[in-house]
Amino acid sequence: MEAEIQAFLSSLETQSAYSKSTLLAYRGDLRDFFTYLKGNLQRSPTLADFQPQNIEAYLNDQVLHGKRMNTLLRRRATLRKFDLFLHHRGYSASQPRPQDSNLVDKMFSGAARSGAACSRAAWSQSINILSPEEIHTVLTTFQESRRPATSRDRAIFITLLETGLSVSALVSLNLNDLDLRAGRIHIQSPQIEHLWLSLGAAGEAIETYLQQGRREFYHSLDEPALFISQIGSRITRQGVWLVLSHWGQLAQLPFTLSPRIIRNTSVVQMVKSGRPPH
Repeated sequence: MEAEIQAFLSSLETQSAYSKSTLLAYRGDLRDFFTYLKGNLQRSPTLADFQPQNIEAYLNDQVLHGKRMNTLLRRRATLRKFDLFLHHRGYSASQPRPQDSNLVDKMFSGAARSGAACSRAAWSQSINILSPEEIHTVLTTFQESRRPATSRDRAIFITLLETGLSVSALVSLNLNDLDLRAGRIHIQSPQIEHLWLSLGAAGEAIETYLQQGRREFYHSLDEPALFISQIGSRITRQGVWLVLSHWGQLAQLPFTLSPRIIRNTSVVQMVKSGRPPH
C-alpha cells in the first residue's frame, strides 16, 4: 500500500490546485491510516487491506479516541479521494473492492452509529453545525442592527465560516496579514512558512469593518490587531465567544452559537465542495 499512497501523493503534487498545507494534510491522514493498519494487522499493510471492514474499524477507532469533527471529516475526505484514485487507476486488491465512490462515506456513517455508542451525547454535541437557514438568520440579524460593533462582529462570523480558522488563529490575525486585493490572508503555521488562505466572502465583510467599524473603537493608531475589542486592544478568545453568543441569542438560535459550531459548519462545507479542511 505504501507505493500506492506515494503514487497518489505524487499525482497531487503535479496539480497546482493543491497548496502545501493541503498536501501535508493528505500525507498526514494517510500516514495515520497506514500506521493504524500496521499496528492492527501486525504487519505492513498491502493494497488488499484497503477494505471496508478495515476502513470502518479505523474510523470507529478515531471516534472512540475523541477525534474532533473537523479531523474526522478531513480524514474521511482523504480516504475517499484515495479510494477514487485507486479506482481510476485500475488498481485491484486480492479481494474484490466495492467499486463505489461513496465507500468511505458509508463507512463513516457506520462509525458514527456504532463507534460512538458509548459516548453518543458527546458525539452529537461535536457535530453541531449551522443549517443554511440558520446562517441566513444570523446574517439577516446583522443587517437589521445599527450597533457600531456590528460590522466587526459580522466580519468575525463570516471569516470563521469562510476559512474554518480556530478562534485562537482568528484573534492572532494582524492588519499586515491581510491582502484584500488578492482576497487572501496570511496564517501563522509551524509547518509552512507562508500559508495563505482564501477569504471568499469574508473579504468584503473585513473591508467593510475596516472602513466603517474599526474606527468606531477607541484604539491606538499603531494597534496591529485586525479584530479589536471595545477598549481598543486585541480581542480575546473569550471576547469572540461572548460576541457570537450574543448574536446567536438575537437570532433566536436553539443553541449557543460558538466558534466550534461555526468551524464545524465550515469544515462540512469544505468537504462538500471538495476542499480539504485546514
